[in-house]
Amino acid sequence: MRPQTVREPFSYPRAERWPVGPIARDAGAELLVDELEWVDPAERVVHTKGGEHLEYDALVIAMGARPTPRYKHSITIDPPRWTRRCTG
Repeated sequence: MRPQTVREPFSYPRAERWPVGPIARDAGAELLVDELEWVDPAERVVHTKGGEHLEYDALVIAMGARPTPRYKHSITIDPPRWTRRCTG
């Protein structure tokens, strides 16, 4: 089962999702799927676990995330946003 956004379980429309590859290509960037080994900021070089050595001008590191339940036997929602939505 894929993760849902906070509002989806309450009959709101699904969040829009786009593949990253075409976005990177359209922006003139290269998308490399690998694991970061280490960064040499003085030389502006990224070293990957796959053996790549990549020079950079600007570096964005997308660490990724894995949703985990906050509490073992409950579902967590975002109360501040829920309150604003319900009150107008």
